[in-house]
Amino acid sequence: MLRVRGSSSSRAAPFAAVDTMTGFEGGNVISQRVQAAAVVLFALVIAGVVYVLLTRADQSAPEFQEPSAGDDPGSSDEGPVGRLVLTAGKGDVVVRYRYGSCSEAGGPKLELSRNQGRTFHEFRVPQVGEGTGVGGTSPVIQAIVAATATSPLKLTIAGADEECIIHRYTTDDGGQTWNEESGAVDEWYIDPRSGDVVSPRGPTDPGCKRVGALAPVSDTAAKVFCSGGVVRSTSDGGVRWTQAGRLKRVAAAVFTDAQTGYAAVSEPGCLSRIHVTVDGGFTWSPRGCVIEEFAIPGLTGTDELLVAGGPVGVRLSTNGGKKWKPPTMK
Repeated sequence: MLRVRGSSSSRAAPFAAVDTMTGFEGGNVISQRVQAAAVVLFALVIAGVVYVLLTRADQSAPEFQEPSAGDDPGSSDEGPVGRLVLTAGKGDVVVRYRYGSCSEAGGPKLELSRNQGRTFHEFRVPQVGEGTGVGGTSPVIQAIVAATATSPLKLTIAGADEECIIHRYTTDDGGQTWNEESGAVDEWYIDPRSGDVVSPRGPTDPGCKRVGALAPVSDTAAKVFCSGGVVRSTSDGGVRWTQAGRLKRVAAAVFTDAQTGYAAVSEPGCLSRIHVTVDGGFTWSPRGCVIEEFAIPGLTGTDELLVAGGPVGVRLSTNGGKKWKPPTMK
């Protein structure tokens, strides 16, 4: 804080004293007026400097941003929760999503890549209609249990509403708008409330105390990796399950046909070792290591192109899982 000191009244005046009772002015009055004017001028200068500094500070300060209309209404402040899943679409499209939950805060997350997973952009999660359509306050779905992309703009997902009932939702404009479709959900998925396996025909019991990973093969065939290491198989939509082999510590798996499958296994020396089967899961052979330091929770693709990854990035293999590398620039 700046302080301005004026003249002391006890100083000797250089001019003759003034008789203030008569109003006659002398040299001392003129000096006092000059000093007063200087003090006023100095105060005005200081005020101007402060004003300029404050103005510049206001101009450089960031503006407060109101929530945009594009923010998902009803979404939780918590981060996404649940299983992470990768699914390969047509061409270079890869879908990545978090399940969400019907009982935990956090919700799902949906992303899509157009360049084999080099970059992802987030899709708006569908909202639940309330009989009169979707509005600004409509809640978002609680979970995503399956997702299929036929193009970078066209997606179909299976998602759980507020009562944890699974519906199909479709978009053809990159997630800007979603439509809830009628009819049954014809997808294999893990129930977001109970953790049980559901086939296109309905709930089914693969014989696991806890399901570690699910690998659909077709509408009627699937493989389930039990947390204890047993691999279970069905070819009739889940009516009957049989043991197909054993493979422990499986984080994710994909089958490209009824006999050929790939699984990401956490083992010493490599937390994401790829194992391969060519006999439906009865026997498994170790292949390449995706990345030594991390367990990969997502695996998808075809025999020609496998995609493995997690919430940060992915790696690709074009030789059946032997060697892995990041996506190249396109």
